[in-house]
Amino acid sequence: MEQKKKEKTYDETNLIKIEGQGRTKEDICLSYLEFINSGFSLTIEEIASYLRCTYQYVLDKIVPEVPHIRITEVSKLMLFKYAIEHDLDEEISSLFVKRILFHRGEFQRYVCNSAESVISFKRFYERDFEAEVVLQMKQKLAILNQKSTGKSITFEKYMQRVMDSFMWRHFKNEPITKPKIDIFPPQLFSQRDLMNIFGVNHKVEFYRHLDTLGINKVKLNNLVRYRVDEVEETFQARMYITAFLHLKNKHGEEYMTVIQKRALELLD
Repeated sequence: MEQKKKEKTYDETNLIKIEGQGRTKEDICLSYLEFINSGFSLTIEEIASYLRCTYQYVLDKIVPEVPHIRITEVSKLMLFKYAIEHDLDEEISSLFVKRILFHRGEFQRYVCNSAESVISFKRFYERDFEAEVVLQMKQKLAILNQKSTGKSITFEKYMQRVMDSFMWRHFKNEPITKPKIDIFPPQLFSQRDLMNIFGVNHKVEFYRHLDTLGINKVKLNNLVRYRVDEVEETFQARMYITAFLHLKNKHGEEYMTVIQKRALELLD
């Protein structure tokens, strides 16, 4: 007589086991549904897409760290039968084919607690400047451009020159690393993603774009990623973080006053 093949057992730190011994099939199915409805609805594929990594990476690095449930082959059959009998929503029943389901909120918490921000740049937006000062700068720049016989300078390029003026001789930028991130990034880009967006093929060109756009890094384990908001958000200029910290240490919270004063003086 052929013996039934035993299902593989798992001994994982963050595995939440749904026991089946001594319980009815319906009771087991209801337990799975309770977990799914309470947040265990995040798939390996979703995580791989978010982190821009492989399926195997999620198995190796994320499974041990984030609370999850496993759906056994026996449980899958029970769940599909239950779904048909009770006409379950397809969004729910489509999860029954997955081997592992992670808790969505716990994954987001894991990313925020485990990721590091590697900050190379301080980004400045028009909202950081006093509206009256911005107006004065734009008026003065317009006059300067009218007098110039060369190419006109855009406001953005001028503001970048102002920021660069705070560097000193033999300046060297030293990025700072901040443990944890406050807000879960809605989307991350890999280096390959950005090279495609920038339309470049070489790393030298890629890093030049990062520098020009003031894009900081997010590190999670051995992954280096970039936040979508830093790639897509329009900003005025960026200052190297070492120059910014020097400026802030010297002038405290008055650093914006110093920047605005210099921006106006350079146009006189």
